[in-house]
Amino acid sequence: WIDIGTPAADRLHRASKAVPRVAVYIHREAQQWLAGLAGAKIHRAHELQLFAVDRTLIASCAARLDRRMSLAVAISGQELFVSFADTTYQGALTRLSV
Repeated sequence: WIDIGTPAADRLHRASKAVPRVAVYIHREAQQWLAGLAGAKIHRAHELQLFAVDRTLIASCAARLDRRMSLAVAISGQELFVSFADTTYQGALTRLSV
């Protein structure tokens, strides 16, 4: 189960009960979202894989967005790569915990 954004605690709870691995990649400020998850009932919360995407990477990709486009996304270690037809951007993934 892969989610992009800031899913609510109940969504993470359901996902963690349904599948063996849950990964979340957030593109916003993480501290407020993590504070909202603190103390919430989330099945296997310690096993969630939570990552914050580098804000510079998000800004670079957002500047390239078009109505119809094709891109490729790859993760290697703690790096995220986003490839457009002529350019590849990369940024760090920061591991978070509830």
